[in-house]
Amino acid sequence: MTQALCLSCGNVKFGALVPCPKCGVPNCGNIDVNIAFSDHHLSEAALKALGGIIHAIEPHSSDPAERFWTFIEYVSLNHPRILKVNLAPEAKETCDAILAKATLPQLDLGKS
Repeated sequence: MTQALCLSCGNVKFGALVPCPKCGVPNCGNIDVNIAFSDHHLSEAALKALGGIIHAIEPHSSDPAERFWTFIEYVSLNHPRILKVNLAPEAKETCDAILAKATLPQLDLGKS
């Protein structure tokens, strides 16, 4: 059974490549990224914890793409074993500003 994180709303859903039943957003379009945030690589507890990061980011941007890249930037900075990204300077600045405003939960993914 594949559990995966909806990279739009933070819901844990069944299936990494299917639309989220909560928000209706399809997968992010990159199969490697979708699978990286599934129980193929992370525990369900880790997926839920990462969903909390998405929830914390959401109030600080009305742009879904900006929220997505802010989450990816957070993961890259704090959990690079999951995924690492090098954003363009302007995009990085925007994402880092959103992260600075958000009250992010403490996250210890351990070896999830």
